[in-house]
Amino acid sequence: MSALALLDGTLYAGGSFVTIGGLARNRIAALNTAVSTFNPNASSTVNVLALAGSTLYAGGFFSTIGGQTLNSLAALSTADGTALPLPVVLTAFTATLAGPGAVRLAWATASEVSSARFEVQRSADGVAYTTIGSLAAAGTSLTPHAYAYPDAGLPAGASRLYYRLRQVDQDGTAAYSPVRPVALTGAAAGLSLYPNPAPGGAATLLGASPEAPVQVFDALGRPVAAATADAAGTAALPGLAPGVYVVRVGQQAVRLTVE
Repeated sequence: MSALALLDGTLYAGGSFVTIGGLARNRIAALNTAVSTFNPNASSTVNVLALAGSTLYAGGFFSTIGGQTLNSLAALSTADGTALPLPVVLTAFTATLAGPGAVRLAWATASEVSSARFEVQRSADGVAYTTIGSLAAAGTSLTPHAYAYPDAGLPAGASRLYYRLRQVDQDGTAAYSPVRPVALTGAAAGLSLYPNPAPGGAATLLGASPEAPVQVFDALGRPVAAATADAAGTAALPGLAPGVYVVRVGQQAVRLTVE
């Protein structure tokens, strides 16, 4: 037995067992005669269980539950063990240049529960965001969905922008995606780092030429890290110890402070 969760007198159990009390119960069971039909049938070990209302969340090494592909994480009805959609699971979110004066936002979900809409938010400084549009979500779905939104109304004179998603549920609950920076004019805009100062040592370089090599030097001029800019001219710098660094791309350089 690896995990237990209790709800209204019913004890839910997870582990590597294949029988409970002489009944066939593959790795997850409800120990209560009132729910003797509860047999979700996990394909491998269930290591952890958690309850939220009438939903039982299970995690482990399984790849299927009840014949459905549910790799390592599942939401189940406590009444009969049937699989339920997980809350919105964002599997991808990108912001890329789509020609002069336009940015294309694209994202994908693996599943959604009571999802109402996705709001696209934009910022010129990575701090203050404005909603520039929204797309209706899938509601409740176990199947993957892909979304795209074109931002063709870029602010005049901007050299870089920051984007994020605000996912809103049908009850008004909201959650935010990671931030995606976009350099609009490549190297002509000059180099910049976000955030700077960088708490924790991780920062993103903007404004490099696509595929350009990036070098990081410490205060004594010693190389301490290297990276390569992607097609949009951005590069993720690895975590660095607190201190002052110089980030160089060709003949351009910018100072980075790590706190």
